[in-house]
Amino acid sequence: MTPGTTFFDSKTGRTEPVPGNGDYLTLGTNPYRDYVQLSHDLGLKAVDIDYEEIWYSDAYGTGNGPYDNSQVIYKFGGIIYDLQDAINDIHPGMEIETAVTAQGADDGNWWGGNMKGQVVKTFKSFPDLKNAFSNIQVMTYDLSSNPKYHECPEDKDENCPLNKQVEFYMN
Repeated sequence: MTPGTTFFDSKTGRTEPVPGNGDYLTLGTNPYRDYVQLSHDLGLKAVDIDYEEIWYSDAYGTGNGPYDNSQVIYKFGGIIYDLQDAINDIHPGMEIETAVTAQGADDGNWWGGNMKGQVVKTFKSFPDLKNAFSNIQVMTYDLSSNPKYHECPEDKDENCPLNKQVEFYMN
């Protein structure tokens, strides 16, 4: 799958465009390495990865539901390893920060449409990545004070106020 090309989806029989630009292939560069180099050249102390590739997660989830999103877990892990390698070569000591969805901490069933379980499953698959991040920001915009929309895996009933949801995901 190459950015800027089309991809045949054997699940649906459709041909779909792959977002992005594949010029890095003909130029012989690596986008993550280039990102670290740019950050270094700008004098930054960290790179930030905000991985929310929902289309990829949905396209490569397997099963009939709940789905297995192992492919997105391996891709996210691979991106972090690639960033670490580039940092070690270009600017040892540079940090990696990330923003993750609140649902990234929920190891429950995944039915598509969000990045549920992304972080907890990545850390289970690649335990050494727990130490890769200097800062993890939790995006809590998918939390709600409305009981109809509670996202509190530890308490499935309506006793899940907003402060309890935030506490769960921050832990």
